[in-house]
Amino acid sequence: MGEGAIDGEPVVWVTIHSELLPDVADGRDHEWAQQVAVSKRTYKPVALRETRDGRPGPGTLQRVLELSLGARTDADFTTSRPSLNGTAFKQGREKIPLDQAAAVLGRTPLWLGSAYRGLPLARVYRETTSVGRHHLVRVTGPRAAAAVKCSEQRAAGGDCFRRLGSTSVEVRPDGVFTTAGAIEWTEEQTAVVFYYGTVGPDPSTSRADSIPRFDKPYVSVTESLQASQFRRGAGTYVPPEGSVFIVAGGETGFLQRDGVQIGIDAGSEEAVLAAARALVPPAR
Repeated sequence: MGEGAIDGEPVVWVTIHSELLPDVADGRDHEWAQQVAVSKRTYKPVALRETRDGRPGPGTLQRVLELSLGARTDADFTTSRPSLNGTAFKQGREKIPLDQAAAVLGRTPLWLGSAYRGLPLARVYRETTSVGRHHLVRVTGPRAAAAVKCSEQRAAGGDCFRRLGSTSVEVRPDGVFTTAGAIEWTEEQTAVVFYYGTVGPDPSTSRADSIPRFDKPYVSVTESLQASQFRRGAGTYVPPEGSVFIVAGGETGFLQRDGVQIGIDAGSEEAVLAAARALVPPAR
């Protein structure tokens, strides 16, 4: 737990869930946590955020605008998905011709036309997200007992696990487990991405590649037939048809239309909503 303030309201940050997840970028495990800010005055939740190794993630702060209370008997507290401990993902994009977009998606996609609000359709991509897992190994003896004690420390648990030298340790009702071996990549999900905006040289390479310039005005539309659990700020949540879920920060929104899961990055909430209204099937 930790203290802070939201819009001048003194709060206590409470960790409600945390996991050690591997990062394929640096080969290390990092503590990912979900936290809720509780008002020290009213004892009601006022905000949510995600943290990585105890540091708030950019664009993850979400204010609680309305709080509804229901009967315990009406709530479902079963696990919504398997634990992500031992799970990794990687994502890549490759440029494709516009006429291949339907084949990649598996149906006719939606788009904003050959240009949108002065922004040309500069790139169409096939995006591939791969999910991999380590082999789980049961931990016993003193090491398991120490891991259980670390798990009871909640927010400080990540530091405790690192002091033990334990990586990717998961404490579950049926025991303590760690991961072993190389990541086995077993699942793959594809999506189509329409990028409207400017492209330019990649400053990280010596090649004359042209990449999207996200430092300039742009709109990016990503479409797939399945909501990915790795969507920032939304996960597998799918908003009702006809509505848009705006992620904290307002730069990204998610919606569904006729079975297609759509993500829009546009820089502001107003721009996301405008793009969502403008989506149409390509003219034949």
